[in-house]
Amino acid sequence: MQITLWGTQVKLVTEVIVPFAVQVVAVLIAAALAFLPVRYAFMKQRAADREDENQRNAEKQAADERYLKELFKRARLELRDNKNLVDRRLAEASEDRNSFPSHRAYMVEIVNAFRFTAYRALLDSGLMRNLPQPVIEGLSSSFGLLENLRNMIRLDSVALPYLSTVQNKTRQATVIANTPTYTNTVKRNLKWDCDAID
Repeated sequence: MQITLWGTQVKLVTEVIVPFAVQVVAVLIAAALAFLPVRYAFMKQRAADREDENQRNAEKQAADERYLKELFKRARLELRDNKNLVDRRLAEASEDRNSFPSHRAYMVEIVNAFRFTAYRALLDSGLMRNLPQPVIEGLSSSFGLLENLRNMIRLDSVALPYLSTVQNKTRQATVIANTPTYTNTVKRNLKWDCDAID
């Protein structure tokens, strides 16, 4: 089949379609071949980036583990020191229920010596969630008990003089009775929590 293009007789299939198809295929092949080195470089860079990211993640995880270990060690020492204050000093000072009014200033100084710095640093780091659940519960319970005991003794030491001025003997007796009882409760629970942590 022949057609007339610009005044010239041309065979449609052999002179137009076939050369056009060959040129299209040649352009597609050339484009694919030109893209191969770019794709190879892109894939190579992507693999290197992934490897770098994995290495950074591994280094960060190792640093976090070291930091967690150090924070946990400090929190455990802090808990032991606080426990010793409760066991040795506070338990003795609150042993005799009638001695609380005379020992209240000493007891306030003892509870003011409680330390929560390492525990708070552990909480603030966000790494505490990586510890086993019993350890998390033991630390939280122990430091919560210590903080409650500290607040109770501070408040009771301020309340006792007030209660004696308003002649409220019943409330005064309750305050005096609760301090040694709660101190012994904290002492007992600290022992269990410290055993769970170790």
